[in-house]
Amino acid sequence: MFPPKLLELVRESKFVHLGTCSLEAVPSVALMNYLYVDREDSYLQECGVIIMAGATQSDKCRNILYNDHVSLLLHDWIAAENMAMAKQPVPWGAILQRTDAARDEDHMQWSATIRGEAQVLQSSSGECQYYKQLLLRANPDAEVYILGGEEDVSIIKVKMTVAKVTDKQNNTYEFINAD
Repeated sequence: MFPPKLLELVRESKFVHLGTCSLEAVPSVALMNYLYVDREDSYLQECGVIIMAGATQSDKCRNILYNDHVSLLLHDWIAAENMAMAKQPVPWGAILQRTDAARDEDHMQWSATIRGEAQVLQSSSGECQYYKQLLLRANPDAEVYILGGEEDVSIIKVKMTVAKVTDKQNNTYEFINAD
């Protein structure tokens, strides 16, 4: 199960590095604006998902059609510049034991690589339209990237499966999503 602090980071962040791989095993990484949708608010209410929009003819969309396994890299962007000011590194175990959800220095000292299964949604589906509307509400300034200007835009849905969290001291912890 993913720990609360990890889900908090996923909910609060706005950008993620999306890693995909082509049929010919050529990797591609893209910085993406995204939205995390909890199970209760997801279209099928099957699990929490990450939703993003991308040009239909982009490497990322084509790669996902060939290979649905993706990698996501998340970290606290705003806090990255404050890392040098942290007094003492906090081990991941201590973070997990905390019950408060406040953003504090220990929250700034780790990153997460999340593996998942991605799907490019059919543009005519109710699910695609539902997630487009959620993206538009969350990011009204990104309308051209969600609805498309002159290029066709697809909605990408990612189900998170495994997360590897690494802290500032290179301790790595793996979590399997039970969702």
